[in-house]
Amino acid sequence: MREAGPGLGYRELLAAADARLRRSGGRQQPVLYPVTPGGPADQPFLGGAARRPSPHLLRFGADGWEVDCGSGHGLRDGAGAEGTEFTVVDGELVGPVVRARDVRTERTLVDPVEWMPAREQVYPVTLSALALPAAGVALLGPARSEEVRALERAIASAGPGGGPSPLLRLVGSPQEAADLHFRVEVRAGLAHVLGRDGTPFVDPLPLTDPAAHARRIADCLVHLTRWHQLRDLTPRPSLLDGLVRMEIVPWHAAPGQALTPDGSGQITVSYPPGAAGPKAPWLSIRLHNRSPDRKLWCLLLDLTDSYAADSALYRGHFIGPGHTGYALDGDPVQLSLPPNRAVVPGAAARDWLKLIVAERELNTVPFQLPAWDPYAVVARDRVPGDGVLRFTGPGHAADGSRDLGPAYGAAAGRWTTVTVPLRTVVPGGAALPGPGAFTGPGG
Repeated sequence: MREAGPGLGYRELLAAADARLRRSGGRQQPVLYPVTPGGPADQPFLGGAARRPSPHLLRFGADGWEVDCGSGHGLRDGAGAEGTEFTVVDGELVGPVVRARDVRTERTLVDPVEWMPAREQVYPVTLSALALPAAGVALLGPARSEEVRALERAIASAGPGGGPSPLLRLVGSPQEAADLHFRVEVRAGLAHVLGRDGTPFVDPLPLTDPAAHARRIADCLVHLTRWHQLRDLTPRPSLLDGLVRMEIVPWHAAPGQALTPDGSGQITVSYPPGAAGPKAPWLSIRLHNRSPDRKLWCLLLDLTDSYAADSALYRGHFIGPGHTGYALDGDPVQLSLPPNRAVVPGAAARDWLKLIVAERELNTVPFQLPAWDPYAVVARDRVPGDGVLRFTGPGHAADGSRDLGPAYGAAAGRWTTVTVPLRTVVPGGAALPGPGAFTGPGG
């Protein structure tokens, strides 16, 4: 108590006592009850009003500094997990950083970054940078052919500064890959980027000039990985889960006419008929903050089947408790096929609406991604992607890269996500394949 300082809550006190017990080799396990957030466990020692608990606690245990968050909470473990970071928070003030060195099931062993915490103190921390899993890449073609060797070299230099990309990992078989896996098959001067089941992600890419074309194929793999990381981004269970509801309603629909997902979790919207042919449907998208007392920051991303991600629908605003935010400030949201897809019976497009909810404002730069363009030139000194998604405050990294630097701005605190798949179809006829129709595993 003397070393921990004033204002210590029961939750922090128990964490400090448990850490000291473990350092001394004791086998007892102190238990806190009841543990409900905002209840007696979060009252100051010897009385006072309960406070909102911090997302996690940093303490000095038997194995060194550790945070009570691990792979069981959704963190990446194994090689590459060291990109995960936590930031010390004190109310609205954000302080120094600790970086993961070993992610275990229930906790993460960390190293302080350019500061020295006091061993007897317990620090409230929040997740401020999340290491994302690399995609597995299997190269299939004539053994040791010039094309395969060029692709190996391109992938080995596809990262920032011309080094290996943390987003990609060459594997010998699908069993070695993570959830996202690319099969790059080289046939007749073309590279076919396929999923586990052989489904194409994009149209075949030229590989007639291996030295020039292999780098472009590596750029494609990095782009696809970034898009899938955004689409599949899911945090550990959070107290914010379910507090903000996304409602999708046909424009001018009567109350209670919200669209509901089908058995696969997807919402399908059809082009209505018009005098001059099918018309692009209009929707109203509403974000309801159902919390009785929390003001929550919300961002709504549109991830398209052309591998773009954009926040134009709802660029990031706070929504008060019991209030509603509207996409496009209440204007209609038009669903339409891309310009390169004809509006004919059977044509379709897919979007994933991803709602990100946080206690504090996030930097929105990492969530922006242009559509994949096989002819666009990527400057080698602006290669995106270091394998880490950083939840820094706004105003960082104006160059648009994901390498945003230490999280010394406003840390995110608690956060959660909701993803709604949306399919726009032109009625009549069989479903037509087309560019961008393939979205990989779980698509």
